[in-house]
Amino acid sequence: MYESKDQSHSRAINNIRQIYTSCMDQQRLAQLGGTELVKAIEVYYTLYSTPSNHTLHRSRSTQMGYWPIVHGEKWHANDFDLTNLLIYTSVTRSMEIFLDIYVSQDQRNVSRRMIHVDQGSLGLGGSARAYYLNMTRYTKQMRAYRQYMINKILLVAEDAGEPRTREEIAKGVEEIIDLEKQIAEIMISEEHRRNYTRLYNSHKLSELNELFPLVDWDRYFRAVMPEDLHDYLNTDPDIIVNEMEFLKKLTDLLRAADPRIITNYIVWRYTSAWSFQLDSRYDDVQQDFLRMLIGKERKSPRWKDCSSAASSRMAYAASALYVREYFNEADKNAAMEMIRDLHEAFREMVTHNDWMDEQTRKIAIEKSRAMQSLIGYPDFVLSDEKLDDFYKLLKFEPGDTYAAMVQKTTKWKQDRAFRRLIEPVDKSDFGISSSTVNAFYSSLKNSITFPAAVLQSPLFDRSFPK
Repeated sequence: MYESKDQSHSRAINNIRQIYTSCMDQQRLAQLGGTELVKAIEVYYTLYSTPSNHTLHRSRSTQMGYWPIVHGEKWHANDFDLTNLLIYTSVTRSMEIFLDIYVSQDQRNVSRRMIHVDQGSLGLGGSARAYYLNMTRYTKQMRAYRQYMINKILLVAEDAGEPRTREEIAKGVEEIIDLEKQIAEIMISEEHRRNYTRLYNSHKLSELNELFPLVDWDRYFRAVMPEDLHDYLNTDPDIIVNEMEFLKKLTDLLRAADPRIITNYIVWRYTSAWSFQLDSRYDDVQQDFLRMLIGKERKSPRWKDCSSAASSRMAYAASALYVREYFNEADKNAAMEMIRDLHEAFREMVTHNDWMDEQTRKIAIEKSRAMQSLIGYPDFVLSDEKLDDFYKLLKFEPGDTYAAMVQKTTKWKQDRAFRRLIEPVDKSDFGISSSTVNAFYSSLKNSITFPAAVLQSPLFDRSFPK
C-alpha cells in the first residue's frame, strides 16, 4: 500500500509514501553515508535562547559542536550546556535522556492532561536495568553492547574525518557504560513502581528548578514546546513528578560526573535514534549487535522496517491506507456488534455473580456501560480533507532525505502532544495506527481499542458463524 506510484488527492497519503520510499532508497542512503548524522552532531551548539524573549534561535557564532569521544581535544568543557543538549536531542529525535518527560491524562482528573516527569531509560532499553547491575550474569549482553558501541562510534569517527583507534574508543565506551551503571543503580525497579499513589506527586512547573536544578527548565520548555503554548507555561501549570528520590540522586550523580562523559553518553544515545537513516555499514553493525544480543541471525526485510517506520511516524495516514485496502464499513459494523454482545454478556455475568456486594456490582455495570469501544478505525481517516487537516502542520519538501523527514515528523508529533495540554480530552482518539495487530484497554479513558488489523482472519471475519 506504500509502493503505489499514483499520486493521491491526499497530501498526507503522499507524505507517508514519501517516507516509505525514502527509507527504501538505499542507493541515496549509501551516497549520504553518515554525513547527516555527523552534521547533526556538529551543529547542536548552534541552539541558544535569548534572555529577552526566550525564543530559540540559530546562533551567528561559527562555533561547532563536538562529540568528545570522536573529536577529542576539539571539545572544551566550557562548551558544555546540559540544557541545550537535552533540548536538541528532544526536538530532533524525541530522545528523553535521564528523564522521561511526556504528556498524559491526570489520573485523578481524567478530563485534563498534564506534563509528567519520570525516570528515563538506559541505552539497552527501559527493561535492561538488570544487565548493568549484574554484569557477571549478563556478560554476553554487555559484551555485545560494548562491541556495538565501539563499532558504531568508529564509523562516526571515520565519517567525521576524525580517525580514532579502537583502543581510544573502547576507553570512552567504558566510561559511558560506567555512567549508565551508576544511573541504573539509582533507578527505581519496576516491582517498586506499582504503587500509583506513590508515583503521583503534584508540583508546579517552576518547582522543577529546585527538584532538578541542573537544567534551565524555563528555557527547556520554551524551546521544545510550540510558541502558541508559551502562554500556558506562563500560568506555571501543575505537573506530576513520578520519582522524587530518583531526581535527587540523579542531581547528585551528574554534579559529580565529568561533563565530557555526560556529553559522550548523551550523544551516544542520540546516535541510537538514527536506525535505518544511514547507509548499510551502520545497519550491518546493528545487525551484528542484535545477533549477539538476542540471536537474530539475519536482518529483517527492508520493506518491513520501512513500513513500520512509516506507520509509526504518520499513524492515521497509515490507517487511511490500510482501511481503504483491507477493511470496510461492513467489517466495522460486524465487529461493533460483536463487542456489544461481549458487553452484554459481561453485564449479565456481573449481575448473577455471588462474590460482589450490591454497590460494587452497580459500579461495575455502570463502568461497563460507560466504556468506549474504538473499533477498526477513526471515521475521519476516510476523508482526504479531514486527514490532510490533521497533518496540515507537517510539511515535506521534494528533496527531503529520510533523516530530514524523521526529524520533521518527530517535531510535529512532539508539538501535537504538547498542544493536547490545552485541548479537551477526546476519549474517541485511537492514538495508534489501524494497521496495528493488537488490542488495548485504557483505564484512563475507560476504553477498549480493536484496530482493523487485528480484526482479520483467522481472529475475525464477518462471515464467520456468530
